[in-house]
Amino acid sequence: MRILLLCVIALCSQVMSMTAQVTGRIEYPHRADYEDQVVLPVDDKGLVIQSFAKDSKEGKRYFKTEFYSTAMKLISTDSILIDKGMYFYSDVVESGVLYTVLRQKDGSFMIVAFNPATHKITTTDGEYTRKGSMRNLVIANGSVVFSSTQKKLDRIGIIDLKTGNCRFTDIHFPKVKDKNIFVLENTVIDNTIYALVGVETDVYLLRLDMQGNQLGANNLTADIAERIISASVSKAGNKFFVTGTYSKSKKGGAEGIFFSELKDDRFNNIKFYNFLKLKNFTEYMSDRKQAKIERRKEKGREGW
Repeated sequence: MRILLLCVIALCSQVMSMTAQVTGRIEYPHRADYEDQVVLPVDDKGLVIQSFAKDSKEGKRYFKTEFYSTAMKLISTDSILIDKGMYFYSDVVESGVLYTVLRQKDGSFMIVAFNPATHKITTTDGEYTRKGSMRNLVIANGSVVFSSTQKKLDRIGIIDLKTGNCRFTDIHFPKVKDKNIFVLENTVIDNTIYALVGVETDVYLLRLDMQGNQLGANNLTADIAERIISASVSKAGNKFFVTGTYSKSKKGGAEGIFFSELKDDRFNNIKFYNFLKLKNFTEYMSDRKQAKIERRKEKGREGW
């Protein structure tokens, strides 16, 4: 019998400075009853393989979750019925629980939460606009917070994991076209949503409560020449920080990384570091890429 080999090499997320590595091989019959397998690491607990039944009945089919230890030992298997048209959209791990988002073309969604500690599955059903993206998922306070683009309009969405109710806050800025506004990243710290938003050539920090009410908006880049490409907010002790990538040119990819404290919702003592000046930065690049970087160094170029 023909065998489909699923080779799994997954690096699980870092937890308490410990990183678990899963390496192994799982064999599936070529004509198995399930398809579209997705391999998802779950912190240092192991990994989950989720798949969809090929056959359906009365508009429903099974969605299977298999949990493996870091030694590739099958620990648990469970299946739930879902609508036939649902497909894998995204996933996120929070506090050791795997949250998988399934969506349908009509806008309905299901969030499947698998807890490796109890082997239990819970689900949340809801509806969101069918053409709106759901990215930067964050689980906090019994809700899923995400950013979304719907017909060139960016917004912050909040889903109640108990009820499935979805509410959202559209993001507008005076005298700025909606298509020139984009949420780079969102997170939740101390019951407050922090969103870094690209507004034309600037980056703003937006704060919202868990009901989606806007608490404030500050331009972080009004006094810097560098173009922020990506950024994220974090908290250490009583201080807030922003880290990300930047470029000195108006176009092209990142040239380096930056670090800054947030003080009064503004950059404070921001530092920029060009990739080419970082020690051992090219160590894991291919010989061809390293040679290209060295040539650019010789020419005095800082871009990619």
